Amino acid sequence: MLASTIALDDPAASVAVERESIAIARRLGRRDSEMTSLGNAAEDARRTGEWAWAISEAERRSQSGD
Repeated sequence: MLASTIALDDPAASVAVERESIAIARRLGRRDSEMTSLGNAAEDARRTGEWAWAISEAERRSQSGD
C-alpha cells in the first residue's frame, strides 16, 4: 500500500518498498503477494530505468515452477 501511495511522486522509493515486499512475500511463501508486488514494482522500475532488475525478477519467478 505504501508503494502505491508514493509511486507517482517517487518511483525509486516505490521500487525499494516493493523489493522489500517481494522479499517478505517469498519468505512467507505468499506467491500471490509476490506476483502482485512484482507487477507493481515492474511498472515503477519502467519509470526509473531498472529494466534489468525487473526482467531478472520476472524470469526468476517464471522459472520457479510455482
